Amino acid sequence: IGNELDGVIVTAVKLIYAQNNFVIFACRGGFSCKGNYGADIIPGARYKISGIVTSYQDKPQLSANAIEIVNDEETTVNYVASFLQDNIDGVGEKLAGVLASEYGEIVLDYILEDPASVSSKIPGLSPQNALAIASQIESDIVMLRLILSLRLMGLSNKQAYKAYDEFGADCKERIKTNPYILMRISGIGFETCESIAKTLHSEPLSISRFEGAAASAVALMHEENG
Repeated sequence: IGNELDGVIVTAVKLIYAQNNFVIFACRGGFSCKGNYGADIIPGARYKISGIVTSYQDKPQLSANAIEIVNDEETTVNYVASFLQDNIDGVGEKLAGVLASEYGEIVLDYILEDPASVSSKIPGLSPQNALAIASQIESDIVMLRLILSLRLMGLSNKQAYKAYDEFGADCKERIKTNPYILMRISGIGFETCESIAKTLHSEPLSISRFEGAAASAVALMHEENG
């Protein structure tokens, strides 16, 4: 208790609380983490945490001053599975996990191009259901590909659709160029943009980052002073 940890990798097990960009989540190993994080915490995904070890209800809790997504295969699989559950009718938790594990980021293309082959490889997925899912994907493939790519940057499903509404079809490229434009969207703050910028390996000394930090500081002052 009281030790400072820098860049510890944790695996989320369960989201306990999320409100106003503040999260508490249980981690593999019997401890929990809390801190500011403006997107979804996905069970099974891995996060890099820096902060101080405290305790809650006689169990260790890491009070984080920084939470970042770890961009590895395990995390990608869990984010793809979450995307499938959120956006494809008829895909529940178990099926989403199996599809994501088997096909990863290109799951939409596999299902769309050869649903019969996917059905034969995935236990419990009938040819009829695979065809129905493929038809659903085909009807909105451009949007689904875009939302998946935004989810993999670290946006929640709701935030991804808001980004599309705000910036249009080229939102992915615009966010890659300047993640801090996301601060224009209600509910997305500087911390979320910082996390996405790190995921995208953005330049830490960019003008857009300093502008984002300044805008965040001004907004905080207005909030505190009324």
